[in-house]
Amino acid sequence: MDLEMEFEVTMMPVLADCSRQRLRSFCMSLLKYGSNINERVTIKEVIAAFQESNIKLPGRAMQLISEVYLDSKGIDFHRLYKRLETAQSKTGRDSVRARQLLGDRRHYNQISEEAKDADFLRRIEEQLVQCQHYFELESYRAGCLRLDTSRTGRLSLDQMKQLAREHALPIYGALLTNLLNRCDDEKNGYTSWPEFMNFLTKAMETYSTNNLGKPKLGTNKPRLEQGSVITKVKRNSVCFNEPGLSSYGTFQKPTVSGVAHKLVSSKEHKVPGQVPANENHIIQERSVPDPSDEIDLRLSQEDSKVPTKEFVINGKPVRLVMPSNFQQSSQPIIDPPQQRLKLDWVYGYNGKGVKNNLHMVSNGDLLYVVGHMAVLFNHKGHKQRHYKEHTAFITSISVHGDRIRVATSQSRYLLGSAQIRIWRSDNLQTVGILEDETHLVNTYSSLMFCVPHERLSSSLDSATRSAYCNQLLVGEQRDSVHVSVWDIGTQSKLATTPVKTDKLCCLGFNPVLPLSVVTLGKEHFQWWKFDRAKKRITPEKEPNFGGPIAALTLLRNCLLTSGKNGVITLWKYGYHLDRIIDIGISLPSVSYGNSLLYFSDILLVGTATNSIMVHEIHCNSHGMPRNLMLFDHRYAQGVAGDIVSMATFHDKDNPKLVICSGSSGDIILYDTERQEVVASTIIPDVMLTSMAVSASGVYLLVGTQKGTVMLYQVEVKDEFVLKKVAVKTLSKSKVGLVSVSPKGSLISAVCHCTVYLLAWKEGEDNENELTQIGKFKTPSYVGPVTLLDWSVETNNGSHILRLFSMSSLQTSLWDPLKMEMLTSLHPLHSCSWSTHKLPLLYTTAGVWYSKQCIEDGLQCIDVNIKKKLIAVCSKQGYLCLFRYPCTTSGAFSHTYRCHIQPGDILFSSPSLVLTHGSIDSCIMQWKLL
Repeated sequence: MDLEMEFEVTMMPVLADCSRQRLRSFCMSLLKYGSNINERVTIKEVIAAFQESNIKLPGRAMQLISEVYLDSKGIDFHRLYKRLETAQSKTGRDSVRARQLLGDRRHYNQISEEAKDADFLRRIEEQLVQCQHYFELESYRAGCLRLDTSRTGRLSLDQMKQLAREHALPIYGALLTNLLNRCDDEKNGYTSWPEFMNFLTKAMETYSTNNLGKPKLGTNKPRLEQGSVITKVKRNSVCFNEPGLSSYGTFQKPTVSGVAHKLVSSKEHKVPGQVPANENHIIQERSVPDPSDEIDLRLSQEDSKVPTKEFVINGKPVRLVMPSNFQQSSQPIIDPPQQRLKLDWVYGYNGKGVKNNLHMVSNGDLLYVVGHMAVLFNHKGHKQRHYKEHTAFITSISVHGDRIRVATSQSRYLLGSAQIRIWRSDNLQTVGILEDETHLVNTYSSLMFCVPHERLSSSLDSATRSAYCNQLLVGEQRDSVHVSVWDIGTQSKLATTPVKTDKLCCLGFNPVLPLSVVTLGKEHFQWWKFDRAKKRITPEKEPNFGGPIAALTLLRNCLLTSGKNGVITLWKYGYHLDRIIDIGISLPSVSYGNSLLYFSDILLVGTATNSIMVHEIHCNSHGMPRNLMLFDHRYAQGVAGDIVSMATFHDKDNPKLVICSGSSGDIILYDTERQEVVASTIIPDVMLTSMAVSASGVYLLVGTQKGTVMLYQVEVKDEFVLKKVAVKTLSKSKVGLVSVSPKGSLISAVCHCTVYLLAWKEGEDNENELTQIGKFKTPSYVGPVTLLDWSVETNNGSHILRLFSMSSLQTSLWDPLKMEMLTSLHPLHSCSWSTHKLPLLYTTAGVWYSKQCIEDGLQCIDVNIKKKLIAVCSKQGYLCLFRYPCTTSGAFSHTYRCHIQPGDILFSSPSLVLTHGSIDSCIMQWKLL
């Protein structure tokens, strides 16, 4: 059998259980990894793409991929994906067969609009029959009129859903969503609320006709007094919360037999953990059924004494519990804190996203880009300066011939346009902004100043030399690729021309002929002639080029080149470039050098894995370089992929350590006092999605994309070593959160809405294992669990687990030993917690009323109790510093610009705040002043 056919047969059983959406996701991952000149990917990137798409790969399949699709440049992923599509088309999967039948309408049952509307009315009536609470239709109509200020008869989907919660509409879930979409005839996100009311009116008329003699909805209220409690609830009884009537008892809807919850007054008492008055309570899924047919539900007298206060967060009323150690001030302080923040250090380097990202300016500082910042690093004094004027990711960088002026570009982001900023490296002042007048440019992919050769420069007059040096060659990414020449003196575009390539990799001026231009791209190598008088660029010749070369630099009378195979080669000048030696640098192919910089017998290599490696050059007796020696330290190092998590590392010898993990398996230990990397290692062949450290600092816990939890023992005395202790596969979906209890006896892991509880024990023959002791699941309408925390104190011998969902702003408390959700408010009032990162607490609720959180949304938060400070990151990249506590609206803060898209925030010490981005692979260290 042909090898490619054997691969197809091997993959067919796997693809039979794989949807077309997942296969397209696999294709998108390959396109992301293969965005290079050769359109090839590595073996590791193929494995990562399969893991990201949750496609299990048979062992023989990986060997066949290497034999069939691997060539000298890498794996041809286009050919690989086409074969996978062919294999899936032969599996007989329903979605594939449906796609093959697309266009033949005989295979579809046509349903008229009248039939669909009748089905809506029938389903609405069914939910009205199940409704057990009072609902007033006219009150709902008045609410629609109140919000429809423009009298257009249309409200947004969010407004309609908010009204449904406020007025306790008996329609919920998928039926409500589908009905709102049905009334959105223009499909623009705005529902015709009069048409929506017609559906409700017709359904209620049918309901009243078919239920003669029964109480009608909207006419009789249930006879329940405020504070009354239902004392007996039948198993499997179906009742709903009454979010619109705060004076009547609330009911809950169990989803698993043997499950019931305490029913309390929604006005005075709530299920613990800031349950909004307009949301259903979190539903517990128990692993052990209750033996009794009826469950006695009594209101705790202790809960009635717990002080609470109601806030309105994002339009939802939320009742929060006041901690026992908190004393409410009669006049809350709303002034900003006396302390301020100053950006102290930036960890990381962008070696893959920005080409030629390593330069030296006039005062000897190294210049490189990370995220939306340009970093100037004084390697002798170990200090940093930062240019922070960009509002989007920096895409390219170039240094002027005077080595003072710098050009950096950014892509189009949100409402901002793509632009090039000209600034000075000595005082960090912006001297000019270049923008295309047509606003058609999506991004500027490459920049290069004209730097005439010394001999040519000395023969030119000052005006001509200045004109040449002010020429800036720019690669523009529009609908197609263009190349343009700008004059930074007049800040005008001199000429532009399209380029026949899909991707432009680099460009430059000829230092001897400043009006000659070269461009290099995907299957493209072209020389151009720039006519300054006629302001046009014309093609000259197209040489034959073998490539690929990732970076190059001059070294005395030689040329150093770095290839994507990880080899750095030394070439001797002559009529032909003769290879002298392949200098011994052990760079893996995925960590090739993207930038090279030589000075004072030191060679800096900016790698594609986001680090700057330092090498010392050794020369022979003739002064020719013969090899390089790698220094132990690196000037900058970041994770190769996205940052997954960061946490304080508890070490007695060095309390200033912070540990960081990346999606590609990187684990890096930073010293925030010395501002350098202490150690780093890589967990091979995994895609990390979460990380946690035990309170003792001995154990490291990570979650993976494939639903696996791995426990490691950490050693940092002589070298940074991770010793694998145990591995446990929990689910097919990724592990989004992991955490270790304060005493280290329990481990919690979250996969979307499911929480797994694990215990670690030593097995036979000194083999360790992680044992699952139980799990519970939150319902889909609550949303996924985004944060979890442990209580410091124990309750009946167990630490309490606190879960929070950002989508619904709900918190629940769980007893991990009994696998029960706690319905008492007392733990929220009396317990202290291991972290202060929960976004919605009584002592921090005031930050939700700030301008940044209202306009941008709150992304993450942390509290410094000793300094009485709250640090908040908004979703649009603003870092805010508030006073602690903040319990009222109108509080002021100090605001700073941090990451474009923040990921998390951490008080690593009493005087330091750390933030990391979600996609810029850098950590910012802020110092309290």
